[in-house]
Amino acid sequence: MAIRVYFPIRAKLLILMSTVVVIAILSYLALATKLFTDDKALLVYELNASHLRTLAAEVEAELSKTSDKVKLLTQVHGNPSLAQSILGSDPDLLAYRLHEASKNGQDWIAVATGLSPLAPSPLDIHGLEQSFPIPFGAVLEKKGILENLSNDTTPLYRFSMELKTKENGRNTILIATTYLKLEGVLKRMQGTGIAMVYLINDAGQVLIHPDKQTILQRTSMDDVSLVQDALNSKLGLEMKHFEWQGKKWIGSYHSIPFAHVTVLSQIPESEIFRATRQLINKSALLALLLVTLTLFFTTRLAKSLSEPLRKLVTATQEIKRWNFDQTIAVKTNDEIGLLATSFNDMAYELQRQRKQIEAHQADLERKVKERTAALEAQKKKASQAQEALVRTTRLASLGEMAGMAAHEILNPLNNISIRIQHIQHDLLTAEENDTGLFTEIVQGWKDAYTKGGWTALQSDLTKSVSEETGDASASKKTLLEEDLENLRGISGDLSKRREEKRDGITFILGEIGRITKMINNMRSIARVGGVRKAVNIHEPIESTLAAMGEFLQARQIQVVKKFSNFAVAEMTLQADPDELVQVFSNLFRNAAQSMEEKNHFPKTLEIATQLGAQDKRIEIRIRDEGTGIQPQHLDKIFETDFTTKTLEKGTGLGLSISRRLVRAFSGEISVETTTPGKGTTFLVWFPSPNKES
Repeated sequence: MAIRVYFPIRAKLLILMSTVVVIAILSYLALATKLFTDDKALLVYELNASHLRTLAAEVEAELSKTSDKVKLLTQVHGNPSLAQSILGSDPDLLAYRLHEASKNGQDWIAVATGLSPLAPSPLDIHGLEQSFPIPFGAVLEKKGILENLSNDTTPLYRFSMELKTKENGRNTILIATTYLKLEGVLKRMQGTGIAMVYLINDAGQVLIHPDKQTILQRTSMDDVSLVQDALNSKLGLEMKHFEWQGKKWIGSYHSIPFAHVTVLSQIPESEIFRATRQLINKSALLALLLVTLTLFFTTRLAKSLSEPLRKLVTATQEIKRWNFDQTIAVKTNDEIGLLATSFNDMAYELQRQRKQIEAHQADLERKVKERTAALEAQKKKASQAQEALVRTTRLASLGEMAGMAAHEILNPLNNISIRIQHIQHDLLTAEENDTGLFTEIVQGWKDAYTKGGWTALQSDLTKSVSEETGDASASKKTLLEEDLENLRGISGDLSKRREEKRDGITFILGEIGRITKMINNMRSIARVGGVRKAVNIHEPIESTLAAMGEFLQARQIQVVKKFSNFAVAEMTLQADPDELVQVFSNLFRNAAQSMEEKNHFPKTLEIATQLGAQDKRIEIRIRDEGTGIQPQHLDKIFETDFTTKTLEKGTGLGLSISRRLVRAFSGEISVETTTPGKGTTFLVWFPSPNKES
């Protein structure tokens, strides 16, 4: 038995209130964190997008301005003074150079590089073009590209673009290259606070970056997922969440198709949501304070509620011990006070009713004893009536079987009578003849011996038969030879008759045994049992078949047994063997009578046993090849006094009493299948031994 742990209401209230407060605070923190994080992320995205648009516009404006000046310088490259003034007006524009391009196989090359810069420059243009050859093919394919040529001292960029001119009726392709500082753009990208803003080309290489070493090394950023998305995306502006170098970032990018460059900005999430963490920490401190205050006030409230309830529990335990004098003094004007008042009233009422119960108890005990005695008498009468009914039914069944088996008993009696008549007429007559002949021989020997003693006897025995009788045609044998021959004949006849008598006695005893077996079997069917014991279901079936063997054989009924091969214990139930024999004898006899009208031979009575597939119940199926049961009779065959047989063959009690006996063993009997003109299968089942135990 499980031990019930005492769990006071005070602890339940504390746990309940604490749980409610903690869940409410955690829900608030989760919701606030979610809203704040989403709002912060949206704000950062909008600010970052606006900043990127501005930077991209500045870069694009700077390159557009450079493009316009390149076009202008190309137009006035024959006027050195005007070109000088244009170069001098822009401090970021360090040098300008024109190349005439021509296609050499698959590559583009400069065919006219003698066009010198239109202004003196501190840069070694020739050295730069040797170190960083101008990608003519890429420039002509993309119409314009921006390259990073920075060194340790000076940030330097080369912007190359395609120009098409027509001189002297000939189309000429020129590539103009300008060398720029882009100091304004550099300062803007390096002063962006927590955001890291940088500019890359369409190969992912860094052009402008807050880190000077990254610019000088022309680092490729194609390992950053944000850069990969920017290079592959067809959108002008987009924001992404990604991981890089073990951190989580929020990044945005903006493409500038003019020079095939992209401005990117990425901010660590830890910097963005720093305020969120501070909010959570402060909210957690506030939540701890609220939980502490809740526990304090809940403890006080729980005590005010649990103390009156404790008094109620103590008083209830006293009432459980039949002590109804307990009262509760609770002065609160609430439900607990009302409960205490009701409890006091209940205790008083219980004390009053207890006295009434004690007064009625003595009278009730007297009536119970009287009623018990009456029930015992009725039970005894019912048991006697039940036993009488079973005995009557068995005797009725025995009468039916006796009538059916009468001619089987007459057969062995007729055989006995015939054999006795044979002994009486044949054997006795033969014995009388042999006895007369033997007496005659003995008397002749006696007479001869009496007349003359041994000599006279010897003389008489040596005479021939013809001499003795005076008949010359008689046998020439002596009287002794003839007497000995007659004695040998008598001896042979005696031996032969002795064998015939032995055979006759054996035959008569066998026939008497048959009659005795029939009578004993009928007596076993008629015997009233009533004692339950462990019975293997196959034993009463075999006993019934043995008792009805002559009955079934006389009707040329072949018994087919399909017994289950399960263990004996699984096919064993607690029942009265004699009553089971009565059940099966009724079923077997009905099956045999049903097949009497059939002309085919042999007629088969099949008996099968098995365990049910689902609940392992013991099942017996009895199938015959008789006339079957008509549909209108199916609901009536188990009713008392219902029968379709003549008075000589049945009383209508067999199936009714069989069902009653089977149900007494917690089983059931029913018609499983029946087909008029083809046969019937009865199903008898009993609970499995495990269920009965």
